Amino acid sequence: MPYVANSCGGEISNKTFFKLQSPGYPVGYEANMSCSWLVHSPSGGKVYFRFIDINLQFSSSQCSGNHVILYDGAHAISQIIYEPVCDMGANRLYGKEKPFSSTGRLLVE
Repeated sequence: MPYVANSCGGEISNKTFFKLQSPGYPVGYEANMSCSWLVHSPSGGKVYFRFIDINLQFSSSQCSGNHVILYDGAHAISQIIYEPVCDMGANRLYGKEKPFSSTGRLLVE
């Protein structure tokens, strides 16, 4: 059974396989919730991240405040690996064949 991180943020180290879940998953999450996870790869390797199930609210009148951003590093100033666009259809997170990868540390916001 993989390690499951279901709290709002935290740090994950030396796990070869794990799941990130928002608190309350699969039910919705609280309004204005902001969670960040910092993931360290085991033995200095890469971190691979794949979206299995994601449901962000979206309004046709504006970009959603709900988002997931992946950074290649430990800080929000690190290079962005993935950032959603306003057209949710263009994000194509479901069934993505190749996972996103980072150079050893991955910040998920």
